Amino acid sequence: MSTSSTTRRASFPVRKPTTIPMAKQRRAVRALAPLALLLATPAQADWKFTPTLDVRETYTDNSRLAPRAEARGDWYAEVTPGFSLSNHSRRFSFDSSYQLHYYYGLEDGRGPVDRVQSQLGAKLRSELAEGLLYFDASASISQQAISAFEPLPQGNFFNPNRAEVRSWSASPYLVHRFGTAATATLRYARDSVDTGTAGIGTSEGDTVSFSLASGPGFRDFGWNVQASEQRVTENFAPETTARNANIGLRYKLSRTLAATASVGYDDYDYQAIGGKSGGRAWSGGFSWTPSTRTQVDASVGRRFYGPSYYLSAVFRTRRSAWDLQYNDMVSTTRAQFVLPSAVSTADMLDRLFAATVPDPVARQRAVQAYMQATGLPPSLIDNVNYFSNRYFLQKELRASAAWRSVRTRLMLTAFSNRRTALSTLDADSQFLGPNQLTLNDATRQAGASAVWNYTLNSRTEANATINAIRAESESARLDADHRFATLSLVSRFGRKLTGTLELRRNVGPSVVSGAGYTENAVSAALNLRL
Repeated sequence: MSTSSTTRRASFPVRKPTTIPMAKQRRAVRALAPLALLLATPAQADWKFTPTLDVRETYTDNSRLAPRAEARGDWYAEVTPGFSLSNHSRRFSFDSSYQLHYYYGLEDGRGPVDRVQSQLGAKLRSELAEGLLYFDASASISQQAISAFEPLPQGNFFNPNRAEVRSWSASPYLVHRFGTAATATLRYARDSVDTGTAGIGTSEGDTVSFSLASGPGFRDFGWNVQASEQRVTENFAPETTARNANIGLRYKLSRTLAATASVGYDDYDYQAIGGKSGGRAWSGGFSWTPSTRTQVDASVGRRFYGPSYYLSAVFRTRRSAWDLQYNDMVSTTRAQFVLPSAVSTADMLDRLFAATVPDPVARQRAVQAYMQATGLPPSLIDNVNYFSNRYFLQKELRASAAWRSVRTRLMLTAFSNRRTALSTLDADSQFLGPNQLTLNDATRQAGASAVWNYTLNSRTEANATINAIRAESESARLDADHRFATLSLVSRFGRKLTGTLELRRNVGPSVVSGAGYTENAVSAALNLRL
């Protein structure tokens, strides 16, 4: 494993650790509160509730992620109660999982220890009035890195670069079909993001959108009209508004090939660098679908910030799934939390299992059972969504591939991400301070990961993961390398009990200026699903 590289170190503002666990629990309850309304939605299918309990003991030779000369070993225990709750019917779908991690063992006197952490993922889709009124919602609690240039929150609970991000969204919408001619959709969305971090805080968004798209009555010529307006209010930044409008056309050239084109207008009211924050947009491209297993969509065009490109290529065989994506967009840190872009392990496995399990509901259950049995992570490597109040132009290329055989599964991902600030640096003045205001003017990130799973026998699985991310700030002349690897054995002792033995190695930039750290750890765990 290679060591970290840091051209220049800096001190970043971080969230102070919570000294009273009940405070974090109250914030977790607030994030869960929107789900109470969701669960009141009637459904004919039965609810499936599965309590879980995970007990883990870990030894690490560098509990504080300090430079080698200051590294110190520690034993610590982790107790994680949790549950999963789901319900699926023709007009209602709900999936959620929650874990409360409690850590015990490290001495409080040697630095901040975040003993209580929550993880939540929940999604709901409901048809309230058949063919007319629908409701979507989601909620999330996750542990996120504040900066891309400090230790990432991977497997170690002492980390001043960690923040617990809580987000939720709720969206009712109306759908009306004009026979086979067109379909109209009117949607309202309310969302909230709370980072618990000084200088960033809480933000809330309200979005109204309308779309009108051609129906199956237009066989060779298709069209769509879209318009939206979003208002975002934040604790530490002025209110902003984003308005977007677009008209799209599609002409079928052959059974498998269609030409596409669009024109539109973007209007943002943030304080722009150079004074321009909106303008006309256009694009032209094609859509190629030679089979049910292959689809390629591509376009080139221009928006107010310059040239714009889009690519989506998906290919699937009986034993493999491939995905290549490129996009550029105006975005923010909060927008990335509301609509995360991480590569989902479940989505990759869903495409991989599509040939052998054609039914979507049965395939979803098979994927969930497989992930639980093997202990695979819920998502694969992603860029670090570092904290900022600024608008930025994000250009990202992402590739992923998955293979499977009788005993082996292998998933590979890679990404390249560039962010260029579009709004002025004043928005981050309370967060970064005067000496680091240019840190996020222009950043690059590149990363790759490999996840390997091998079935040793009917009860035992072997897993290996390798992640690598390089982050660079072109404006501040700062860079950092992160490396993370694990090797684990997962054994099923019964229908409800599994055990895990794991080794990990973690290499990255230290919180100490001008130095890097290396951590090695071993852990043993028991997981009970009641």
